[in-house]
Amino acid sequence: TFISVATTLVLNTHLQIPTDQQGTISGQLVFVTEITQILLFAVVGVMADRIGRSQLLAIGMLVMGLSYVFYPFAESVSELTIYRILYAIGLGTATGMLATVTTDYPQEESRGKFVAFGGVFNGLGVIAVVAILGGLPEFLVQAGYDEVKASLYTHYTTFGCCVFSALVAWFGLKKGVPVKHEKQLPLSRLASSGLRAAKNPRIALAYAAAFVARGDLVILGTFSILWGATAAIDQGIDPSEAVSKGRMIFVIATSAALAWI
Repeated sequence: TFISVATTLVLNTHLQIPTDQQGTISGQLVFVTEITQILLFAVVGVMADRIGRSQLLAIGMLVMGLSYVFYPFAESVSELTIYRILYAIGLGTATGMLATVTTDYPQEESRGKFVAFGGVFNGLGVIAVVAILGGLPEFLVQAGYDEVKASLYTHYTTFGCCVFSALVAWFGLKKGVPVKHEKQLPLSRLASSGLRAAKNPRIALAYAAAFVARGDLVILGTFSILWGATAAIDQGIDPSEAVSKGRMIFVIATSAALAWI
């Protein structure tokens, strides 16, 4: 969730990219992120069935946190793209394991409620990240820090949140895999099992729904905050305050989604 705030901050505060170029650059960064995740998800799924969910979830959160540390130090869009790929690796690993853990833990009769319950807290987390971390740069500027330091400290704080989440996943979730070692399938069969599962109409529907929903989330998460911040900057508002104003559009949209969940 924070990546949309981070990108808006870096483009305006650190790289000082003209606002009429930011939409194109943001779109390119999102494209790289999605391609990386598409290539990664299948590998992560197979690894999860071999080495365990908690380890991968923790590693994914840590890698994502490291990308936030590097992000504001990018000196060009090309360098920013490299850090975005690192972010995508961490995000893809963590996101894949979050969905897997959510379906692993509950019993069958309570799975729907558990997934919805997790979705509610995920939605609350999204709102908290955008509301708190998205407003942190403006708070720091008002406390006397300049725009660059305010952005840096916000990124460092987000890194701390990722490290905390990684520790919770590493020590709080059960180690290992849900099946015994002698029951594990060959890697080739694990890799192709997702495609074979699409023969089930319900799973095929889930794949199609994810295809539509993912695009919607990308557009909402990336361009709503950027649009709000750009509109504020064009009115002469400093980047930190502009991000704070732009994030409210995303908060409102996410709140509506939270109610629907």
